[in-house]
Amino acid sequence: MYQYYNAEKHDEVVNINKSAVKREDIPAATQLFTTDWVVRYMVDNSLGRYWLERNPQSKLAEKLEYLVTPKDGTLPQVDQHIDPTEITFFDPCMGSGHVLVYAFDVLMEIYKECGYSERDAASAIVEHNLFGLDIDPRATQLAAFAVAMKGRQYDRRFLTRHLSLQLYSPDDYEDGLEYGSLIRVDELEERPEPAQELTLFDDDYEAKLNTWNFCRLLSQKYTIVCTNPPYLNKYNAKLKDFVNSNYKDYSGDLFSVFIYRNLLFCQADGYCGFMTPFVWMFIKTYEKLRQLIIQNKSITTLIQIEYSAFEEATVPICSFVLKNGKETAPGLYFKLSDFKGGMEVQRVKVLEAIANPGCGYFFEANQSNFSKIPGSPIAYWSSKDFINLFEIGNNFGNYFQCFVGMRTGDNERFLRLWFEVNLNNSALHNASKEATYNVKWVPYLKGGDFRRWYYNYDYVVNWENNGHDIKENTRKVYPQLGDNLGWKITSESEYFRGGITFNAISSSAIGFKWFFDGAIFSNASHAIMCNSPKQLAIALAFLNTKVVTDILSLISPTINYTPSDIKKLPYVFIQDTDIASSVADTNIKLSQKDWDACEISWDFKRHPLV
Repeated sequence: MYQYYNAEKHDEVVNINKSAVKREDIPAATQLFTTDWVVRYMVDNSLGRYWLERNPQSKLAEKLEYLVTPKDGTLPQVDQHIDPTEITFFDPCMGSGHVLVYAFDVLMEIYKECGYSERDAASAIVEHNLFGLDIDPRATQLAAFAVAMKGRQYDRRFLTRHLSLQLYSPDDYEDGLEYGSLIRVDELEERPEPAQELTLFDDDYEAKLNTWNFCRLLSQKYTIVCTNPPYLNKYNAKLKDFVNSNYKDYSGDLFSVFIYRNLLFCQADGYCGFMTPFVWMFIKTYEKLRQLIIQNKSITTLIQIEYSAFEEATVPICSFVLKNGKETAPGLYFKLSDFKGGMEVQRVKVLEAIANPGCGYFFEANQSNFSKIPGSPIAYWSSKDFINLFEIGNNFGNYFQCFVGMRTGDNERFLRLWFEVNLNNSALHNASKEATYNVKWVPYLKGGDFRRWYYNYDYVVNWENNGHDIKENTRKVYPQLGDNLGWKITSESEYFRGGITFNAISSSAIGFKWFFDGAIFSNASHAIMCNSPKQLAIALAFLNTKVVTDILSLISPTINYTPSDIKKLPYVFIQDTDIASSVADTNIKLSQKDWDACEISWDFKRHPLV
């Protein structure tokens, strides 16, 4: 209810206002209710697993619907006796307390198993086990209400026992309101002890006490840290400076910063549960985070949710649990990419896989293999033979150049379809760079529909006087660039050379296409080039294979493809180059003939049915 209460403000901050998010708007921008079954999955496989590893005789597993075990059904055992009061469970971005409320239920089962009455267990849980922080005081009030009602469920006198819930917001603590749980409090002694320094007669006593408790929780370590952290990369200036100063390697998005920060909150061999965008698993921005996890932590279990299943956020989501230490056992993964239909479908598929590990989308993977792949993607579904390709092959980028193209800055002004302009002032057919000097319009590679082998030419760009109007417009919009226009007019020295192109964004499979001399490529249609036409043709044949499609689904499983992704492909030179280049040449000609049979091709002669 609280999320939808804030929905209008959220839409204004995230979708309408494109500028950096102000401090006071961060709660509205980042509060997303965590789907109930995801909460259960995170808690079952962090708190529940932690207890079961230390109590193999426990019957708790029967109560944990989303507990994931290896295919042989056995969890590792840890020779360590713990009392329920020693388990500390922390949500540093608790929102309205959804995660804490379910953790309360699991802790109740643990306490009852150890002989506690429900009444005594309810008091012990809020006193010893549950901790939470949030920057939004209203969300904190809701969390306290939810946890209190959960306590009342088990103890009808819970509300009259005057128990202190350890759930706090920063109130008037400026840094706390700005940075929340990202603050690192190393020395608690630097802040006054409330019993010694604060009295009921002090001004703002409650606010000061709350601030002290907020910092106290920030200074502690916890057995389990479990949360749905904020997703935000439109930092205001103050937050940007703070993140870059304290979390530079993980600064791509707040969720990445929180993954690292939560690992600092967590005790050695404790567990951290998360629900986050899944881009951290693959793209370059989060490579250092992946390396940290692969080298020093352990992915216990992970669900990669179907791309558009989580409707509350316009990002693809995953949920996972990390062990704060190295583990030799393989991680347990669910790949739900093929199951469309929303989060309810995802829930059903997870339960089916738990019941039937041989379903085909449940995987066990050793994370040490991920570092064998350039960029260390979390490629848990890859076979040993597949990973071996990266060991026997060389990087594609060692042999071929890959370029990002031009951003015009105003496509409405500078682009036209080829048949909208004066053909006498255009250079359409395989023109040399010199042939474009005296014309206004030249072919422009702008992505377009999915095709392979030959580019579907349809747009032209105003490049009169060597792009004078585009460059002047760029200088006007970005005066700070001066004459250094490389950020917008990218790779200009390579314009009008022929090569291979591919779409930067593709919701289906990726297609590689040949284009001839005389065109400018854009940032929506990247270019691959080399000085040998024959080797380039062989490369095109290689790139359009099913193997490359599968490799790219591993390196870049989002809908975005970059030159750096292509450079990472494992490339092995073949013996019979004549056959490969001949196949490519034939397919280029067939694809060109197919395109020219369309009325919108500039080489269209007549319809093939005539």
